[in-house]
Formats: sequence, structure tokens, C-alpha cells
Amino acid sequence: MYTVKSSMLTYFQEGDEELEKVRALYFQLDRAEERIHKILEGMGALLLAVSFVSIFVQISYRFVLCKFMNLPLSFTEELSRFCLFWLVYLMLPLTIKQGLESVNTFLPDRLTGRRKLALFFIVRGICIFVAAVAFIYSFSVLSTNWTYRSPAMRWPGAMMYLPVTIGLSLVFFRYVIEIFGLISKEIKPFEAMGKGGSD
Repeated sequence: MYTVKSSMLTYFQEGDEELEKVRALYFQLDRAEERIHKILEGMGALLLAVSFVSIFVQISYRFVLCKFMNLPLSFTEELSRFCLFWLVYLMLPLTIKQGLESVNTFLPDRLTGRRKLALFFIVRGICIFVAAVAFIYSFSVLSTNWTYRSPAMRWPGAMMYLPVTIGLSLVFFRYVIEIFGLISKEIKPFEAMGKGGSD
């Protein structure tokens, strides 16, 4: 278990009933997130496979199959683009939780105690602000492109822009869980950042 010596977190003392409630809530939210991430991982694998097949068919037709047949395969490029767009935003919360994002850990690795905690709140504050702006404006983009139809497959514009709203809402969920984990002293500041895949 991790203890932070900071006035920002000393409201909760070890053994307090309130601390135990926060800790229980943290574990409940974390388990719920894990179930969501399992679903997202399955969707991500499917999207990646469809994108790969689509691009493979497109390249095969362009350089090989076009010599033997004439088929309208213009949808393959569009399908792969849609799949990759969904893949990026659905995997965003997993990337943050597992520490797979590109980060500079020069300062976090050298700071301790209150300074490290203060830096953590500054960094997370900036992240939340950027995510909040993108999340809010995603609704404007959705309403603007609601009647739009893609050229090849005639899919609605929501199919292209909805993953932004979904992905960022799950990012917020991740940040909320992270805050509860920090308050309940179950995680450290910057614990996962930049650590994913290092093992």
C-alpha cells in the first residue's frame, strides 16, 4: 500500500471508515472498467482484423485482381479508415491505464512526496482540460455531421465521429478511477505512466 505525505490527502487516515468506503468504491469502479476494457479489446481485435482484410483486398485488387476482373471495390479504403478511427479512440482509455502513451518521465522519476503529487495534479489537470474540450466539441461535430453520408458506403457521419465521444467519456472514467485510487492510497502518482510494455 502506498502512503502520500501531503496535506491534500491527509483528510483520510488509515483505518477510517470514510477511507474504506473510498477504497471499496475504487475497487468497484476498477472492476467495472476492467469488464469494459475486455469488451473494447475484443472490438479492437475485430476492427483491426477488418481493417487489415480491407486494405489487403484493396492492394490485391489494385495490383493483381484488376487484371482478371472489374469490381467496384472503392468501399475498402473507406471501411479501413472507419475501422482505424474507431480503433484509435476505443483503445485510448486502455492506453492510458496500461501506461502505453508516449510520455516524458524525466521530472516524475526525479521528484518525490508533495512535489511529485503536485506535478501529478498539474499534468492530470491539463489532460482533463484537453479531454473536456474535445469531448464537449465532439457533440457539436456530431450534430453538424449527423445527416452526412460517406461517399462509398453511405454510412452516417455519426459512424465517423461517435468514437471520439465514446472514447473520451471512457478516458474521463479512467481519470475518476485514478483519483479514487490515489485518495484511497492504492496507487501512486504516475504509477503506470510510461511503464506499459516495459516488461
